[in-house]
Amino acid sequence: MGWAAALFLIACTTACEREPEARPAERFSLLALGDTGVPPGDHDGQAQVAAALADEDAANPVDGLVLLGDIFYPNGLEREVLLDRVAHNIVTPYCQFVAAGPRYGELRGGCPAVASRRTIWAVLGNHDFGVSESPDLQRSVIPEFVSNWHMNREVAEVVEAAPGVSLILVDTQSLHAGDPERLGAAVTKARGPWRILVGHHPFAAGLGDRDGVGDVTRAAAAAVRAAGVPVQLALSGHEHNLQALVTDFPSLQIISGGGSGARNLHDEALARTFGTERAGFARVALLETEPESLRVELIALSRVPWLLPPRRVATYFVSVDGTVSDAAGSRVSR
Repeated sequence: MGWAAALFLIACTTACEREPEARPAERFSLLALGDTGVPPGDHDGQAQVAAALADEDAANPVDGLVLLGDIFYPNGLEREVLLDRVAHNIVTPYCQFVAAGPRYGELRGGCPAVASRRTIWAVLGNHDFGVSESPDLQRSVIPEFVSNWHMNREVAEVVEAAPGVSLILVDTQSLHAGDPERLGAAVTKARGPWRILVGHHPFAAGLGDRDGVGDVTRAAAAAVRAAGVPVQLALSGHEHNLQALVTDFPSLQIISGGGSGARNLHDEALARTFGTERAGFARVALLETEPESLRVELIALSRVPWLLPPRRVATYFVSVDGTVSDAAGSRVSR
């Protein structure tokens, strides 16, 4: 067999196989990824992941997109390059999610003006604080270009994203300097019964000690635990890879920081049930089953994305009481 035929056989093993499985109806769904914002002229990791994300949305449309911080490397968003960076890091890669704002016409790029009825929810990461003007530009000025952009202004903000689904948007970079109880208050305020935490740093106690953010993760974990209400899922980035952890509060923690590339699983997380050093993103769906459940999938890019398509590398189901099961239906212990 020649090398070309062998490559085709390898590719077809994934891409040309059986008919796609029937997927349960979804009442609410979103895609989530963090650590995306590479500058113009840098490597094209963000573009590769965004292309895979667009294909996933085209095949199975979602209700919104979540950006998990570090949206503008290396030092946040600066006014003098505002137009270029908004176009390069938001509008061009996530074109199908963008609703044009009043200043949309000032941007240069290949994304046609659309009127998306979906929301882009975003939180700040540590790199987004590199220059003092960056947080306010992201919160207040980006909506002038992207009208459906929503970023929290408080340390923690509750967004009722759908009936029965509460997103709690958290500025984890400010949490350790602020009042952790404000996070607990937001968790308590969320109507639920489905509560999803969204923040840049993970909410697992101690994860991040090696790179100096262990105090952040401990404060977040303690505040959520003290709230005393069910939190079924947390979405975070910061770790440039894909991970799943099963903990008490929240029940399932998904780290989806592979939005522009990948790095080592350098922290020892005792609660980790899955980890891969791959770029990619997460898909979250509230299924119309009886009873309802959250399905969470981690979708990883191939190491040769021009040859092999992305694949679902981990799947979990979470019940409203916080029980976590794997794709085979077996309970995953904390």
